[in-house]
Amino acid sequence: MKQKLSITEKAKKGSSKYQIKGVGRRESPTHIPKTDWDWIIYPQGLYDQIMRIKKDYPNYKKIYITENGLGYKDEFVDNTVYDDARIDYVKQHLEVLSDAIADGANVKGYFIWSLMDVFSWSNGYEKALWLILRRL
Repeated sequence: MKQKLSITEKAKKGSSKYQIKGVGRRESPTHIPKTDWDWIIYPQGLYDQIMRIKKDYPNYKKIYITENGLGYKDEFVDNTVYDDARIDYVKQHLEVLSDAIADGANVKGYFIWSLMDVFSWSNGYEKALWLILRRL
């Protein structure tokens, strides 16, 4: 029997359940940290996928990471955003990227999600994906 997720369960931060009606459902490990969008934060996965490309496609030319970043709601304290979580996220991903390069992967570029704020059709400006906050 299919178990249907309630609206509350689907929207709750930190939920480990993902479901697309008619396609499937999965549960992510609860011990892995998540963003405000419930995307898992797993830098080792970046390393694993790069090394998989290196192994499975030996004739690949080069790899560019074109979108990587942490989406979460900025909290202002005295008109300042203390961005330790985002800094740590990028640092962890750059460290595993460095490991992949040291292990022979031909990685030529890494691009953060967005330099300045972007408008999301589903979340507006609620969840930040940028490095520089700019509000008019």
